[in-house]
Amino acid sequence: MKNQTGRDIRAIIGQEGLNKFILPFVSIIKVVALNIGSLGIVFVTLFLMSKLPAKAEKIKELRNQKIVKNEQVDIAFLMAGLEGNKETLDFINTYFADEEGLLKFYLAIDELRREGTLQKFVPLSGTPVKSSNQAMGYPIAIELKGSRESVNTAYLKILNLPFLIRPITFKYEVLTEESAVRLSLGVMLYTNETD
Repeated sequence: MKNQTGRDIRAIIGQEGLNKFILPFVSIIKVVALNIGSLGIVFVTLFLMSKLPAKAEKIKELRNQKIVKNEQVDIAFLMAGLEGNKETLDFINTYFADEEGLLKFYLAIDELRREGTLQKFVPLSGTPVKSSNQAMGYPIAIELKGSRESVNTAYLKILNLPFLIRPITFKYEVLTEESAVRLSLGVMLYTNETD
């Protein structure tokens, strides 16, 4: 180190003097600089912490808006799907018997009885019961007797009635002494009634 006149400061005050006066000053400058840096970090941290609740509230509001928007889209999508399937659902519901449908079903069965093939028709319950697939329906026992052709025709007429009918039990017997066949059925006539 040199002063303005170009002389070496070490030569003037010596190495010991330099160590006694300048080095402690440099250490003080380092400590002051570190303290100022630490205070700066504390002030920046406090500033950021004061802004944190406002930022958190804004994030919460944006998230809620996104959720509401997604729900509106989901509801609109579901409503469009329901409207598109309404015709199909109405068509399917016509196959579930209501009170008027039960009357039509009994009239169709009575027509088969008049033809002579239907020997027995017994509703097993006066109220709908829950089937194994959790749908409500009326269990019915039906017995058809006659020639193979007449029994097959009557069976197909029953299955082709405009109702949802599921065969549960099926027993087919050939009656050799009468040269006829007997078909005993247990069916479920599904209804739109609920529990």
